Amino acid sequence: MPAPMSQAPPRHPDEPEFPWRWLPVVAAVLFAGLALHAARVETPTVDEFAHVPAGLAYWEYGRFDLYARNPPLYKLAMAIPLRLAGARVPEPELPAFSGWGPWAYGADFQRANAERYLDLFWLARTLTVGMVLLAGACLYRWARQVFHPRAAAIATTLFFLNPVVLAHGHLATLDAACTVTVFATAFVLRWALVRRSLLLRRSLLRMAAVGSVWGVALLVKFTALLLAPAIVALVALHRWRDGRRGLAEAALVFGAALLVVNLGLGFQGSFEPLGGYQFVSNLGGGLQQLLPGAFPVPVPEVYLVGFDAQLRDTESGELGSYFLGRWSQGGHWIYPWLALAVKIPLPLLGLLVASPWFLRHRRLDRLELWHILAPLISLLFFLTFFNQLGIGIRYLLPAFPLLFLLVAGAWPGQRGWKLPAAFLVHAALLVGMVHPAYLAWFNPLAGGPQGGHRVLADSDLDWGQDLYRLPEALASLEVREPVYLLYFGHVHPSVYGIEYELVPDEPVEGVLAVSANYWLGAAYPATAPDGSLRRIRRGHLDWLRGHEPVLRAGSIWIFDTR
Repeated sequence: MPAPMSQAPPRHPDEPEFPWRWLPVVAAVLFAGLALHAARVETPTVDEFAHVPAGLAYWEYGRFDLYARNPPLYKLAMAIPLRLAGARVPEPELPAFSGWGPWAYGADFQRANAERYLDLFWLARTLTVGMVLLAGACLYRWARQVFHPRAAAIATTLFFLNPVVLAHGHLATLDAACTVTVFATAFVLRWALVRRSLLLRRSLLRMAAVGSVWGVALLVKFTALLLAPAIVALVALHRWRDGRRGLAEAALVFGAALLVVNLGLGFQGSFEPLGGYQFVSNLGGGLQQLLPGAFPVPVPEVYLVGFDAQLRDTESGELGSYFLGRWSQGGHWIYPWLALAVKIPLPLLGLLVASPWFLRHRRLDRLELWHILAPLISLLFFLTFFNQLGIGIRYLLPAFPLLFLLVAGAWPGQRGWKLPAAFLVHAALLVGMVHPAYLAWFNPLAGGPQGGHRVLADSDLDWGQDLYRLPEALASLEVREPVYLLYFGHVHPSVYGIEYELVPDEPVEGVLAVSANYWLGAAYPATAPDGSLRRIRRGHLDWLRGHEPVLRAGSIWIFDTR
């Protein structure tokens, strides 16, 4: 008979569990307070600008093709509090799937709700804060079952007080929701496989539950597809161990997930022949040549078209990737590892590096270890070697709860509070001092927040979050006339009462406010005073390279060329 999978080590008889149980609760409250305040003050970022209005359009007009590069479920969820608040929802005018259609619609939404635009986005952001709290609860539960109550409490607290988690845990984007649904899938898969049953019927019901949760994750973000190899591998490992689990259970997981995806999109265009599609990705075109044209595609049309468009971006890059001071069309395979190295606090980074040593000495049951490693490896492998975007650590966020499970293995069950206290105090002081500028935070390996722009850019540095800082910065410099502005974002500066002209591509005298991404050479459309989008080429600010900023308003740098 196979040995049972490992359970949490017994608690020392003289060690009270009560204080450790409440530690993650305190951390969760602290996280919620910091995240909700950051959500209140920071300017809606590039992707938020399009995600939230798209969700409202889904509800109002029943069209899922607006911003179809991502599935619609979480956009629908974020739109609920805005619908209850009576947000105005203009009708989309442009072809929904055109390149800048979602952002053009976001501008229409901004004009229609100008008087309370920022308040509406705060409502959408509160839902994301709840998503992170749910992810932390799942992390604590899993770590407590495998390790020790103290280890679970410390790992969960470090998760809540992590700058990357706080950075994306208060934005109305899909990253936090993807994190919790992907982690929930791994969590439920472990529950379904570990809790063996002599009754096949109960076993199949649990696997159907796994597929249902995975289906929800697939409706949040296409990243959840990367769990497929881990699901197959873990089912196979359990079959090899007890000789009972087989293809039927794996097929049930995939079938249930597919059913949830179809139900979520109302079977719109499901089972259309493969030959009727025009794919833009290499993988899509390859499958079209390999399979017969009459093959019925078992997913809704908008889901496949959106996935194909997203896949094209991951294969060839989108608007360029910035890496160690250089721009390229595609990303570099080492990008995710560099991002982890410079965006994670050094003490935590040390724990992650040392986690194999700790886990080896914990003698953790192999299947328990593989339930952590299989989804983690699957996510990191595909996001490293098959992703040419290279535009933010946020793509790795779904792997973070699994990384913190590895961190939990560093804390044995015996008594002692000085070392964990040092880690926890450092984490709390760090997020308190950084608040609310979590997006642009870097550890000392990158030169800190002041030097991070030499390593990474885009959503790791400047995602349009700091426009709110500009009025106060200009007032401190006693600038009263309109300024030259080049802002990496889509929220119109007039929301903050800023009068401006776009920074030209030739030398000009005056006060200039420039988003860091543009100063580094990003090619991205900028919002002109009349609301139109103006193309900014890569060398637009070459003439400004020799000037040093007189002030930094977060990720917006202010120059005086007078």
